[in-house]
Amino acid sequence: MASAGEHTVPLLARLPAEAAEAYTTDGSLDFNGNPALKNRTGGWRACRSVLGTEFCYCLAFYGISYNLVTYLTGVLGQSNVAAARNVSTWQATCFLMPLGGAVVADSYCGRYRTMVVSCFVGVAGMLMTAFSAYLPLLVENGVSIRGLTSSNMVSVQEFVLFLGLYMIAVGLGGLRPCLMSFGADQFDDGDPSERLTKGSFFNWYVFNMSCTSLISSTGIVWVQDHYGWALGLTVPAVVLAVGLSCLVAASRTYRFQRTRGSPLTRVCQVVVAAVRKCGVELPADSSLLYDMPEDDLAMKGVERIEHTTDLRFFDKATIVVASDKEVEAAAVPVPRSPWRLCIVTQVEELKILVRMLPL
Repeated sequence: MASAGEHTVPLLARLPAEAAEAYTTDGSLDFNGNPALKNRTGGWRACRSVLGTEFCYCLAFYGISYNLVTYLTGVLGQSNVAAARNVSTWQATCFLMPLGGAVVADSYCGRYRTMVVSCFVGVAGMLMTAFSAYLPLLVENGVSIRGLTSSNMVSVQEFVLFLGLYMIAVGLGGLRPCLMSFGADQFDDGDPSERLTKGSFFNWYVFNMSCTSLISSTGIVWVQDHYGWALGLTVPAVVLAVGLSCLVAASRTYRFQRTRGSPLTRVCQVVVAAVRKCGVELPADSSLLYDMPEDDLAMKGVERIEHTTDLRFFDKATIVVASDKEVEAAAVPVPRSPWRLCIVTQVEELKILVRMLPL
């Protein structure tokens, strides 16, 4: 019996550790909302689809944007100045929309849902742009469209085209800020081998962008110039639809991070909490500043940042005052208000942002 006990106890003692090693350490979840298993989710099995989606979306976007001025001047008869202005306005919108997309993804929908919905919108927008090129062909072939005549053809084409272009901008607003970070989510920073592989993913991501730029500026532009705009604008729509299929097809292999709120909101919380306590003196011992234990559920998957001694005004957001202690000691527990009391890691995130400013 003693011999059996000697073998049984170590085996039982190792089970929790072995079970823990089977799961990711960053708090990521699988498609069903359960803790993600390393051998079934994430890694390159998931990132191949992410890179495929990125390849398709870049190819589709560049395929439309590179030759858009030519379409506006040659088909719609706009002047060079008007065409350049319209394209510049659209491109500026494409680069601004990711700000809103990032907030939606971080605060409400999560990266995956935001990307899928945005990709649908982008495909619909590209189909609209292609439809604007098909309108003259439909009329020439005797297809009757209510309200469409040869006299108002150009104005209808412009309306359909710009509606599609700005739908594309909305779609890119959800794809651009999420795709790279979603790919990075597929690697567990707590695993040294996966952390090393993450760098390779970023290299392939940038390489993909360069390849799509080359292919779009040569292949797709050549199709538009030699086979017409109807086909030339349909190709990007089909390519983005393929990218959407790649993204959705691998859904069960992805790792998903919990939504943690907008970074902009967290920054504002630190500023508000620090201003509220501007008259409170900082303790000499930094260990007295408020922070959560590492095993706290709210810190699961959050990379802890050590306290630094510069920009000490923002440290006031982490001072525990009498009112904060009263809340903790209340008979009915009240959730901590991040607008009154922040954790050290949250303050350090703001400090990193401030250090980047050219002050």
